[in-house]
Amino acid sequence: MARVQPWTDDWARGLPHPPGGEVIHQDPRVSGHRLVLRKTRKTFEVQRDRPLRFGARKTFKVQVGSVVTTTIEEARKKAIEVLAQVEKGLDPRPKLEMPQVTTLGSAWEEFKRRPDLRPSTRELYEQTYNRCLKKWENEPLARLATHPVIARDEHRAMTEQRGPRTANMAMSLLRSIHRHAAQLDTSLNSDRHPCTAVEFHHEKPREGAAIPAQGMRQWFVELEKLRAVSPIRASFHMLCLRLGTRPGELAARKLTDIDHARKILTLPTTKTFLVEVPLTLQCTEELERARKAAEILYPGSEFIFPARVGAHLSRFTEPKNVLAYSGNSGRHTHHTLACVLDIPELVRDVLEGRTLLKAGLAGRGYIERSELGPKVRDAQQLINDKIDELFAAQ
Repeated sequence: MARVQPWTDDWARGLPHPPGGEVIHQDPRVSGHRLVLRKTRKTFEVQRDRPLRFGARKTFKVQVGSVVTTTIEEARKKAIEVLAQVEKGLDPRPKLEMPQVTTLGSAWEEFKRRPDLRPSTRELYEQTYNRCLKKWENEPLARLATHPVIARDEHRAMTEQRGPRTANMAMSLLRSIHRHAAQLDTSLNSDRHPCTAVEFHHEKPREGAAIPAQGMRQWFVELEKLRAVSPIRASFHMLCLRLGTRPGELAARKLTDIDHARKILTLPTTKTFLVEVPLTLQCTEELERARKAAEILYPGSEFIFPARVGAHLSRFTEPKNVLAYSGNSGRHTHHTLACVLDIPELVRDVLEGRTLLKAGLAGRGYIERSELGPKVRDAQQLINDKIDELFAAQ
C-alpha cells in the first residue's frame, strides 16, 4: 500500500512550483479539500459537486486560503464550512459587495487588509496616505487612471513642497493601491495605473550612508581594533556588511537560524517576509568567530550575538571615533557594491529580501527551488570577494 504523505505547513511551503500547468495534492483528512500548485501560487481549494437531490449537477470550486498566508488547519476549517454549505445545496462562494465605483478611499481600506504587510510597513503607508493621498479618497480610481496627468502634476508639486523622496513614495503607494484594487474590481486595468505619466526621481543613496571604496581599508583596521575589545560586536558589523541585512533583523538571529548544510541564514521575520540569505565561506568563518566568542562571554546563549543573559545586541552603531561606519552602513555598502558589480536588479532584490512575494518566492527553500537561486548565491560571493579586495587595497 502506498504511503500517504502527511500534510504539514513546512511540507506545503517547501513544495516546488511547477513550470507550467498545475499539480494537485488531495487532503488525506478532508475529502474535497486539496492543495493546488501553480507556477507562482500555492492555494488551498475545495471542489465538490452539489448533491443531485437539489437539481442538475453543479460543481463548486472555492479557494479557502494560500500557503503564504494560511496554515493547513485554518484552510481545513474553512473547507469543512464550505463543504457543509454544499451538502445543504447552498452556494458557498463568497458574495462580495463591491462598491459601484471603486474610489481611492475604498481601495485603500482593502489594501490595508493585505496579510503580507508587516506592522511597520503598514504604519509607514498610513502616514504617507494621510499626508499625501487622503485628499483624493473620494476620487474614482478609474478617473485617476484615465487622466494620469493628475498624478503627474501632483508629483511635481509634491517634489517642490515635500521633496523628491516623499513624492516618489506617495506615487509608488498610489500605484500599489490601484494594482491591488484591480484584483478585486476587474473593470480596472492593473497595467494602466494612475502613475503612468509620473517621472519618478532617481534617488541617490544618502550621502555618507555607505563606506567609500577608498575608506574600506581604514574601516577594516578600525574593526580589528574593535574586535580586540568586543569580538561579538565586531563580527556583527562585519556580517552586516557581508550579508547586506538590516542590523535589527540580524541582531535577533539565533544559532538555530543557521543552516550549515544549505549554507543559509534564515531571517524568519523581516519588513517583508521570511528571508533566506546565502552564506559565503567568508560569512561562515565570521559566524564561527562570533560563536566562539559568545561561548566564552555568554555560555549557553541561544543568540548569535548575545549581549547579556537572555538578550541579544540592541545597539547597532559605534561611536564615530571607534568605527566610522556602522549600523545600516553595512547594508548600504553591500547594495552599493552590488550596483557597481552590475548585479541585475531582481537578483539584488531577492538577495536583500525586498520583493519575494512579488517574485513568487515566499516561504522556506526558495533559494533551491527558484531559477534565481544560483544567481543569488553567485552574487553574494562576488560581493564578498570584492569586499576582500577593498580590504587588501593599499
